Amino acid sequence: LPASDIIDNQFTISTYEYLDFLTPFVYEINRLSCASLETINNITKDSISPKFLGWLLVKYYYSAFFSAHSILRICGHGILNVDPNSLNQIKRLANNYGYNSSNISSGLYCIEINQLNNKYKFYKDDKYDNSHEGLWLRFLHFLNQTSPLIYNHLPSYDAYEIISKLDELVTAITNNGAIKGNWLSKIRNLINYSHAYNVWYPYKGYSKELDNIFTYQSLCKGNPLNIELESFKRKDLLYFVRTCQLINSINFDLLKDLKDRHPQNKSFVLKGIIGYHNLYNKPSEFNTGLIH
Repeated sequence: LPASDIIDNQFTISTYEYLDFLTPFVYEINRLSCASLETINNITKDSISPKFLGWLLVKYYYSAFFSAHSILRICGHGILNVDPNSLNQIKRLANNYGYNSSNISSGLYCIEINQLNNKYKFYKDDKYDNSHEGLWLRFLHFLNQTSPLIYNHLPSYDAYEIISKLDELVTAITNNGAIKGNWLSKIRNLINYSHAYNVWYPYKGYSKELDNIFTYQSLCKGNPLNIELESFKRKDLLYFVRTCQLINSINFDLLKDLKDRHPQNKSFVLKGIIGYHNLYNKPSEFNTGLIH
């Protein structure tokens, strides 16, 4: 049910059944996380063109893009597209209850969940109104807002370790003046549209160090605290891949936590990323503990 009049592309929905409303979030988290892992698993070295990294680096980018969306949804702060059909349903409900619904339009909406009163706030924000740059800015703001809260939930040393790693991630996604947190997107664009970094034929000046990118493929399946970024800061592409993998690792670690917390061991994660992994991989290959 719409909770009040709709003003300036902002509306709140309340529900009698909190878990029912979360069902779409569950599907979204599973969809995005499976897409992230599937993308990573399909990064392979070409035997014919072993120096070719162009699209493989773009795959790393999209894996992190999917994971960032998933992390936001897991924590109740998603960005999602509200299409005209969905919007018409909201307008119809609002009109039935006598609320004004003339001031909303389709597009990208932020969502914030308040589980204490079963209310879900949708709002447009010009800062985030871009499918890539908007997502990274929202992710940056989320990281900055989350770090201070961690001390309220964990022992000091554990909190310090996690916050230090999140600070390292913030430094990476704002690298080289990317104050909107979109450094990864900027590198992706340089690779795509400028064919930068010698990762397309004729690979002029290709550095053998870039072969390390293939050794980073399993980083996302381990402890995010073990993914070190700082010493790679002056090596753009290595820094880029490791940053992508840190985001992926955080997402997978959150999913493991969700799975472990379910009292009947029936977490939705079992039908998502674990189902995908069991179908295509040997369980021992996924060493985050999602399987074990």
